[in-house]
Formats: sequence, C-alpha cells, structure tokens
Amino acid sequence: MACDCSTCNTLKKRKLIQLPDHSGKSSLILQLCQLGLAAVDRHFFNFSTRPSNFAMSPMGVYRDWLMTGRAYSTQKPPELHDHDDSAMFPAILWAFSFETNCQLLVSDSEEGQSYQFQWRPDNAESVAGRFLVLAYLWARPTNGKLIDLGNRDAEQRRRLDNLPTLDETELMRRLVQVQLSGFRFLYNVEWEPARSGRTGKAELVFVSRTGVFAVVVVEQSDSSAGETAESRRRERRRELEQRARKLRENFAGQHLEAAAIVAFTCTCTDGAKLKVTPVGANDRVVACVVEKVEQKIDGGQWSRAAATATGGQMSNRNALPAVPAVLIASALVYGYLVRK
Repeated sequence: MACDCSTCNTLKKRKLIQLPDHSGKSSLILQLCQLGLAAVDRHFFNFSTRPSNFAMSPMGVYRDWLMTGRAYSTQKPPELHDHDDSAMFPAILWAFSFETNCQLLVSDSEEGQSYQFQWRPDNAESVAGRFLVLAYLWARPTNGKLIDLGNRDAEQRRRLDNLPTLDETELMRRLVQVQLSGFRFLYNVEWEPARSGRTGKAELVFVSRTGVFAVVVVEQSDSSAGETAESRRRERRRELEQRARKLRENFAGQHLEAAAIVAFTCTCTDGAKLKVTPVGANDRVVACVVEKVEQKIDGGQWSRAAATATGGQMSNRNALPAVPAVLIASALVYGYLVRK
C-alpha cells in the first residue's frame, strides 16, 4: 500500500522548491544542471552518484519511487523522520526531470542504480535554458564566500590595459570593449593551466552571472592571398579550436563551481571585424541560452524566485558562489564537464 502521510505527500511534489530542505539538496541540483549543460548536444546524460555523496540516506523502501511516482512498502512504514531522508534523493531526481522536461530512465547494475535523463533533439535549447535557470536559482555561497564579479572585472581590465601592445593584445582589447554576448564580466586575462605543457594559454576568460565561463583564444590571422595561404589558415583554425578545447578541459578541472564552460576562438584579419566562433555544437547552444537567460535576469523575471529558492542569499546579482565542497569531492562532475 502506498504511504499517504503528509511527509511523503510533500516529497511527491513536482517542484524542487516545494521539497523539504536538506543540506545536500542544492549540491545535487547543481550537479544535475552541470551534467545536463555539458551534454546538451548529446540529448542525454547519465548519473550514478550514490545518495551518500550528498549526505542522503539510501532509498530503502523508496527504491521504486522513480518508476512509479509513489513509495511502496510491504512492511510497517518507517517513522516520519526516516521518510524525509530516505526519500529525498529520488524525490529530487523526480522533480528535476519534471522541471527540466526530461525523461528519466532508471536501471539496476551491480554498483547500484543508474539514472539517465533524456530530451528530444528539437527541444535541446529549451531544456538547456531550464538547466541554466535552475543552476542560477540554486547556486549558494559556501561559508558566506562570494566572488564579486564587478571588482574582478575591473581588476582584469586594468591588467589588460597594462599589457604590451601587440597584435593579439589589441584584439583582446577590442573583444573586451564590444563584450561577448551574455558574458558581461571579464574573469581572467592570459589564463594558463597549472601544468600547461603545450596547451598554451587562454587570452581571455569571461563569465556570466549564471556561472557559465567562456574560454577564448585569440589570434591575428594571416591576410595573404592564394590557395596555399587559405590552406594554412584552415589548418591554423583547426589548431586554434583544438587549443581552445584543451584549455576548456583544463579550466573545468580547476573550476568545479562552474555551471558550464564553453570555448571560443576569436580571429581577425588586417583590422577587419572580429570573428568570434564557438568551437562545438554544445558551446554554441549553451552560449545562446546564456544570452537569453541573462536578458531575462535583467528584466527581473527571476529575482523573486531566486531569493525564495536560496533563502535570500542571492541578493548580490554580481556575485559568483564559491565551489560547494561536495562538488570538489565528485570526480563525476569533472568527467562530464570536459567535452571532447
């Protein structure tokens, strides 16, 4: 018989904000958003992290919850306080799939249960927007620590102004002046991985208020005419895109707080218009969604919802949350943030 107590009825809600509070709730939602944003062009992502990674109890009698939307028990129902903890994990997954318009498939394996969130290819941009909005609404500072993006932006702009005047430097300044759509804050100038090897550096890194980073590599293009010169330019563009992908991968490993990371190349020939290009389909869709969501934030569409969902902690709209400890501990996030 299905349990019909008030606690279980609350856990059957299809809105994340309606579910009971829990110390691991925000971290679980954010991790799901990260995985989804890293796989928009694949139209699915797999998730197999255990409830204990989020300080949540094993599901116990709620094992079938995700498949039925109800909790079944052949024994005496647990005490109320047990309901909250053991049903919290599946309740969040169930509500997340509903709010993001994804299909949720559950399968058993020797290691435990595995979950796959799927969406239609023609619905990818809409679903990505839902992932990003949830990531924005549920982002929380850790130990009250916030990164002030306004101050960070001003500091990096001063650094850029002090660089020697070279061709690439001028392109960097031009791009910062016109801004990358949706990414209004300059986060890094000449960012290099801890162990760069042959990867080189990202000339610019931008960030949106929604926690999406844009890694940009900049290069002045050769303007020579002829087939040979054009062939060299094509080869150089491929090399530039590959460098951007590797830098995105390295940046992901060092910034687990990111909702998503996209990569761009920025090229120019003899003072012509800047050509800023996302390196892959996923980068293109996520960047497009960032621009639309930022416009809606400017319109105040989610200001009240954000304050409700985060307990009033999102009052600083130009602040970026520090990385939650549970995300640092999870190798799963890093594996899916890296897009080949």
